[in-house]
Amino acid sequence: MKRSKLYFWRSSRLTSILLMVSILAIASPNHTGAAYAQGGEPTPEPEDVPLDAPIPTPTETPPVAPHPSDDTPTRKIPVTRYVATTGNNSGDCTASPCKTVKYAVNQSLNDDTIQIAAGTYNSTNVSLTAKDLTFTGAGMNETILDGGGTDRVFYLTNSNTIIQDLTIQNGSTTSYGGGIRVGGGELTIRRAKITSNTAYWGGGLYAGGNLEMEDVTVSGNSTNEPTHAGHGGGIYLDTTSSFTISLNRVTIHGNSASGEGGGIDFSGSSNYDLTNVTVSGNTSYGYGSLTAISPGPNVILLNCTITGNQCSSSGGCAAGGVYNNATFQFSNTIVSNNQSPNCAGPSSNWLTFGHNLDSGNTCHFTYTGDLVNTNPLLQPLADNGGYTQTHALAASSPAVDAGNNDYSAATDQRGIKRPLDGDGDGTATVDIGSYELYALAEFRSTGTYDGWVLEESETSETGGSIDATATTFNVGDNARDKQYRTILDFNTKPLPDNAVITSAVLKIKRQSTVGTDPFSTHGKLFVDMRKGYFGSGRALQTADFQATASKGAVKAIPNTPVNNWYKVSLPSSAFQYIHLKNVSQFRLRFQKGDNDDMSADLLKFYSGDHTKESVRPLLIIKYYVP
Repeated sequence: MKRSKLYFWRSSRLTSILLMVSILAIASPNHTGAAYAQGGEPTPEPEDVPLDAPIPTPTETPPVAPHPSDDTPTRKIPVTRYVATTGNNSGDCTASPCKTVKYAVNQSLNDDTIQIAAGTYNSTNVSLTAKDLTFTGAGMNETILDGGGTDRVFYLTNSNTIIQDLTIQNGSTTSYGGGIRVGGGELTIRRAKITSNTAYWGGGLYAGGNLEMEDVTVSGNSTNEPTHAGHGGGIYLDTTSSFTISLNRVTIHGNSASGEGGGIDFSGSSNYDLTNVTVSGNTSYGYGSLTAISPGPNVILLNCTITGNQCSSSGGCAAGGVYNNATFQFSNTIVSNNQSPNCAGPSSNWLTFGHNLDSGNTCHFTYTGDLVNTNPLLQPLADNGGYTQTHALAASSPAVDAGNNDYSAATDQRGIKRPLDGDGDGTATVDIGSYELYALAEFRSTGTYDGWVLEESETSETGGSIDATATTFNVGDNARDKQYRTILDFNTKPLPDNAVITSAVLKIKRQSTVGTDPFSTHGKLFVDMRKGYFGSGRALQTADFQATASKGAVKAIPNTPVNNWYKVSLPSSAFQYIHLKNVSQFRLRFQKGDNDDMSADLLKFYSGDHTKESVRPLLIIKYYVP
């Protein structure tokens, strides 16, 4: 709370008078901070737009409500408030969890975080007006906010909101946004699912403000407006040029619109940036899965895949994929195998930066590198790694290494680095579409979880101390002949669940040598592997020193460094210990614990905590998807 300043003069009498006035003011029942400090009255929930209301235009965007000024009493430090299925709706949700999200919202002040435990919560019309909050679940499959088919889940007005690591489902309204409705402000959604929601416009999400989506799935949503005017089965975007819209690593699948835009309907006058977005298997009544009927939007598609979308009208299909009455820009994008035609619309603003692919010849792809009448040989939508499903490319796909590196996303939709050499010609060139077919995946050791473990005593064979933050790790022994062992941590989860690994190489870079090089006195430098983590948790712990490996001494690292880099190619028998759904850890140790000279003899290598990524331990995996 902002406190009034007390100015002290030398006169003690005047000081006493001022202090008494301040005490009386604070004690007054009319003191303006009292109700605010207790959370105040719950914000009234906005009413839905009447059924016969027209679709809003940019001028109808709600005015931005002022946030509390510096003179408004408020708590200065944001807090985390907890929600759990076992909680109770009492107190302020900080010391013990509350039971419902809506109750926690009513207790919250600006910039608080609401941490929602795993479970399913009946959440309807959770409303924020000019209140900035973060909602964090236990995972997109673990925390579920369910509208129960009776109302939308979130209604956000002029608020800066973050929603992450949860699912929003079964919201319903005869207005805008069955799962989420945004009017002004800013919404960021990360690692989330928006599914099985329904509305007249924007079945999953209606956005009339700034929007950023990353690692999000929008699936199984629908519009149910009965006169074929329900737009945006998955998402309805309706913003003015002052707003920013960005979708990155997003899958929009299996949504349906009773009108236009089975996946997304674009309106307003913003730039809409779609990068690494898969739009697949959506249905509109007759006007495309990505649709801009109004002339204002500027839709920018970079490394996207638009495939398998269709129309439901028995009277014909204007376009199964893209319907354009505005401006669409394409780069490294696939539009294929939608109900014919792939693209249509009266606009003349079809802009291509080249290296796109059309399975027909209706998307105006006429620039360098564009491919028409070409089948991209896409695999079915599946979990190929990352947070969202994608269409993998067959090894023989003409989209492999056919993109433009100068107009490319830095990663693919799964987060795999681009470009990679998918066709094996020795040149790394980006693929067309949201999926990068790769023969190579690189992982750096995670600094938070790697580090050295020092033996408790010379002959104990148990860990005694650790260092998880140093920029180097040690292998060898110290001045008391206690052995150092090191844990390396690689997040190999982005690998597809069905990846077939063909090679794996571990590389570490030496920083310095202390005492005698232990390669000459301690024998071989062995690599132990653990599918998952060695100890009781992923974080480095003393027990990692002696914890059981999935496979011990899978290979020894040769003493043949090149520019201080040591590397070892793991045998094929070790590939099974590389975790495709979680973490893979390695333990490095010399064959002999010490050389009994009571002197430190060790090698220092750069760890995952080093500021230069280029020197951190590296795991290089080659594989293919069958």
